[in-house]
Amino acid sequence: MEATLQASRLERFTAFIAAVHPPKVYALFAGLWAMSLFAVFSGFDGAWRLTFGQAAVAVSFFLILLFLRAVDEMKDFDYDRRHNPDRPLVSGTISHLEVIGVALAAAGLTVLINLTLSPWLALFTAANMAYGVLLWALERYWRRMRVSVLLNLAITFPVSAALNVYAWSYLSLANTAAPSLGLALPVILAYLCAALHFEFGRKLKWPQHAQAGENGYALALGTRRAVLVCIGLGMFSVGFMSLSFWLMGIGGVTLAAPTLAWLGSAAGLLIFAGSRRRHRDLKPYFGLFLLGFFLVNIIVIVTQRGVTI
Repeated sequence: MEATLQASRLERFTAFIAAVHPPKVYALFAGLWAMSLFAVFSGFDGAWRLTFGQAAVAVSFFLILLFLRAVDEMKDFDYDRRHNPDRPLVSGTISHLEVIGVALAAAGLTVLINLTLSPWLALFTAANMAYGVLLWALERYWRRMRVSVLLNLAITFPVSAALNVYAWSYLSLANTAAPSLGLALPVILAYLCAALHFEFGRKLKWPQHAQAGENGYALALGTRRAVLVCIGLGMFSVGFMSLSFWLMGIGGVTLAAPTLAWLGSAAGLLIFAGSRRRHRDLKPYFGLFLLGFFLVNIIVIVTQRGVTI
């Protein structure tokens, strides 16, 4: 009987993770994100040298994102009951206690992995995840944060943005070729703008398609301004990335390589422009931008600087 209960619980855990944090998708996303940062940061000094530590950090990216997703599922429970009744927690596929178990397991594994790298990295990741929990409490008791999507973004975005600093910190603490914070800053800004471009792009929606009580950037800013902000963030991400390549001595047409990532965004914006009558999901197109952004950066460094193991 006990074995049956354990098997049933494991099935619920795996079904929950498959629904909210598909391992194949997020392993690719977290891996490309982390490795592209390592490639670019290493490019300031020469060839990109792959290490097991970098792989451990990439796994940590995946686990931290899983932890944050589990916390978000609990944080958004009341909203999802009205607007997303098919979410696993709302539909009863998994209990609140079990979601807490997923979050604790992800957090524990993250801290253990980082203890093998550096106590400071373990502390950094623990503090980052603790901030994610603090956001849950803050949103619960601060009404303005719940109703203002822009304020909410400003307060919650640092928890994922910090992962860029985490990757740079690993290289610095590992005594490998890490650029100064001044040189790393344009890279970090490029990745922040790319993430925000994705965030705004995937949530673009014409007002007539919004549900009652729904909170979105297009509703807060107006559709035209939301689109302009989305485009501007995408342009800044490419600009900061090209600046970073120039600072490391890469020139010529290669400086324009980051613009290739815009293929996904351009498709998403065109589809959005034609979706006044029927809402279209834009996440795949702007997700393609983000994955393309990571992949292009890796290709530039590998071809211009080389890679060693």
